[in-house]
Amino acid sequence: MDITGYAVCYGCILVSLGRSRVELMVFNIDSNTWHQVNIARSDAYYCGFRGRAVIVDNTIYALSTHCGKVIAFSLKIDSEDDGRIIYFLEKPVFFPAFKSRVKEDFKYGYGFNPTEYLVHLGKLEFCLLQAAATCREDESQELFVTTFKIVHDGTMHIKTSDSTVCDLCIKGYGLFEINFSFTPECRDLEPKKEEIF
Repeated sequence: MDITGYAVCYGCILVSLGRSRVELMVFNIDSNTWHQVNIARSDAYYCGFRGRAVIVDNTIYALSTHCGKVIAFSLKIDSEDDGRIIYFLEKPVFFPAFKSRVKEDFKYGYGFNPTEYLVHLGKLEFCLLQAAATCREDESQELFVTTFKIVHDGTMHIKTSDSTVCDLCIKGYGLFEINFSFTPECRDLEPKKEEIF
């Protein structure tokens, strides 16, 4: 299995694993132990995520392992009578995929597997960066930039603020992939361990 994503929260490291199946594991820093996260069977396939997840107000927002989709969920902790700690997901929300030419190019065989990364802009605002190398162009590569925010008004949904396609000159430099992005000026909002109880 591959480690596809992670989140640091509640004195733990939440790790998303996946290839043929999806699993979420938690490493408890205090006890130096690994725990499997309980996921409802109907949600298991969709809960895999990539990159560093963002935690705002005890909700984890992450880029799904499915291209162009964002998921939101909460990690909860409980204990059994024998004192054994149980980790589980509560209320996962699966947002619909963004409409993008990256997916269309890939769908019709013009491009290679797109790479993408979710960037936190502060509060509930995000930016999705996507890049795909197309066979039709050998001197430039397209970068897709979509800014959006998560809106809570009875239901939780995404409101797109802006969507832009940038044509970047790559002549002589080769194709690029997006593997990591961050905004250092944003304060880290990951909750402390005691906030989960």
